Amino acid sequence: WYPGLAFPAMGIEDTIPIFDNLWSHGAFSEPVFAFYLNTNKPEGSVVMLWWGGPPVLQGRAQLDTSVPKLDHWQISMN
Repeated sequence: WYPGLAFPAMGIEDTIPIFDNLWSHGAFSEPVFAFYLNTNKPEGSVVMLWWGGPPVLQGRAQLDTSVPKLDHWQISMN
């Protein structure tokens, strides 16, 4: 499962970004998402995918500094 947030032209070949896929299936009425990154290490950060109802995917996040491309960033979720 690849939950990338890149535009399709910038994403991994032959993958559909999660929001493009959800949008095409009518999962939400507006193409909006949010995330919160916190530099306070004990508390960590939170990624929440939300579009009007209860959160669909929620978890703690850490910045992954081994990003394979310089024009991308990624996070690891526990």
